[in-house]
Amino acid sequence: MEWKPIEQLPPAGERFGKYWVIVEGERNHSGSTWYRQSAGVARTQNSGFYETDIANIAEDGDMDAYGYIVTHFMEINNPPFPPRR
Repeated sequence: MEWKPIEQLPPAGERFGKYWVIVEGERNHSGSTWYRQSAGVARTQNSGFYETDIANIAEDGDMDAYGYIVTHFMEINNPPFPPRR
């Protein structure tokens, strides 16, 4: 698996339910601007991803609450669930 640019995200109706995503943004602190990157799992919807999922990833990455963007995604390929007990 590898990270793909967000421009390659499949169209609505052809997406998996969730993807790993990279969110990039900045943190302004003490007169300096710090570049931030953070990854997490986001659910898809017709327009892209749930904004609440992206906002949570940005917050976990210590980004300011504005100006962050999703730059890359990666499919989640987990093994099948084990049989029921």
